[in-house]
Amino acid sequence: MDVLKEIKGTPSLMHIPIVVASGTDDPELVRKVYALNGNCFIRKPDELGQFLRFIEMCYEFWGTVVTLSPKILPDSHDEAIRDIRQSRGY
Repeated sequence: MDVLKEIKGTPSLMHIPIVVASGTDDPELVRKVYALNGNCFIRKPDELGQFLRFIEMCYEFWGTVVTLSPKILPDSHDEAIRDIRQSRGY
């Protein structure tokens, strides 16, 4: 949850889609993910073969089906680091 909060709270990173995969489908966790602007919550399969298929399907969906935001990425890694530091008050 901390990583989700950090990414969605950093202006140069907030446009990045975040998929949260968890071994539980606890309604409170699902609510928190969406409250922090997570883009998708998926319960991970328990069996390895199903998990590998799950990863493949996620890759296919996010890599070929979804039209991502045309937002321009930060000019540099330094810009993203600066934004994170500012959000933390450094």
